[in-house]
Amino acid sequence: MTTLNFNGQKINIEATLRDIDRADCEDSLYTFLRSGWRYISAAPFVDGWPIEAVAEHLQAVVDGDIRRLIINIPPRCAKSSLTSVALPAWTWAQKTVSPTSGPGVQFLHASYAQQLSLRDSVACRRLIESQWYQSMWKDRFRLVSDQNTKTRFDNDKRGSRLSTSVGSALTGEGGSVIIVDDPNAAQEAFSDATITSTIEWWDNALSTRLNDPKTGAYIVIQQRLSEEDLTGHILSKDVGDWTHLCLPMRYEPERSFVTSIGWQDPRTESGELLWPERFGEPEVKMLERQLGPWATAGQLQQRPEPKGGGIIKRDWWQLWMADAYPPLEYIVASLDTAYTAQTENDFSAMTVWGIVSGASVVQNVKANNGETRRSYATKAASAMLMTGWQDRLGLHGLVE
Repeated sequence: MTTLNFNGQKINIEATLRDIDRADCEDSLYTFLRSGWRYISAAPFVDGWPIEAVAEHLQAVVDGDIRRLIINIPPRCAKSSLTSVALPAWTWAQKTVSPTSGPGVQFLHASYAQQLSLRDSVACRRLIESQWYQSMWKDRFRLVSDQNTKTRFDNDKRGSRLSTSVGSALTGEGGSVIIVDDPNAAQEAFSDATITSTIEWWDNALSTRLNDPKTGAYIVIQQRLSEEDLTGHILSKDVGDWTHLCLPMRYEPERSFVTSIGWQDPRTESGELLWPERFGEPEVKMLERQLGPWATAGQLQQRPEPKGGGIIKRDWWQLWMADAYPPLEYIVASLDTAYTAQTENDFSAMTVWGIVSGASVVQNVKANNGETRRSYATKAASAMLMTGWQDRLGLHGLVE
């Protein structure tokens, strides 16, 4: 289709509109996802600021503004479609060439199950091979035939997408961008063996797999499952400058934050839903009933404990405001030790507790006949955390 412009020259309207669409998609990962969604999923696309926030932070990784990113978001929020399917295809379509942008970027993707990694790899390849994608970016690169499998496919600009599973051997493999999408299965959230093996794989294998440690990037995206999951492990070690995007299903004002790129949760009311267009109040309440308080706290609220505490409730803890300790029945010190000062080892820790004995309380109670009688009740004993410390110490420092 052609027409005349003001200078009497013919222009191709379809080509012009395609150029505009291409520029918009290259400028925004979220726009790219929305435009290419029909080639990613059979489900209808639902607009929402949460997935736009995830896209904004992933785009900051490609732009080089974030090099270590953790995203915690409830399940079924299109995180894999965006992170493991759309992101590599969008990155390879970029004109700007850098260690994390352009068709030369090498991706290493891992999930808790190999079949999930392969599912997303196939979806990514199909997106790249779609008529829509090829009409836009076929001149940027092409997939090579000698390395084009479900596990790995390469392009002619030395870019690649490799899929693996948590715990797999990675000798000789690496990536410019390493993505861990759901490192643990929900049904194994409290398996000590699974948690330990995942953390050991992260610390001992994946931590050395960046092609260039100065420019490469890590992305971890998951629903929280336990305090000791991969997110908890990374944040507890406090190694490296991590950007943490946390998106609870219900807004909790006391957990509001601003990320390193200046993003802030737009919600203002306590309990306000994350994505009501997708998960409305009836759907969220049903999920909460099905999951129960423990799983709701982790998988939905990204806070792997029930609000208010689990076995020990938060409101049981109160500050002792007096200048002196109360009369204590006895004092006990509890020491949990490690014997080396290396950072990968656990802390040695000590807590000192004072026990306040129960006391009898006298109350005047009126009986049904109007008489006043004395009633005796016993107040339960209390425990006071008097002091505590933790440190990584060798044997001699620990003794001192």
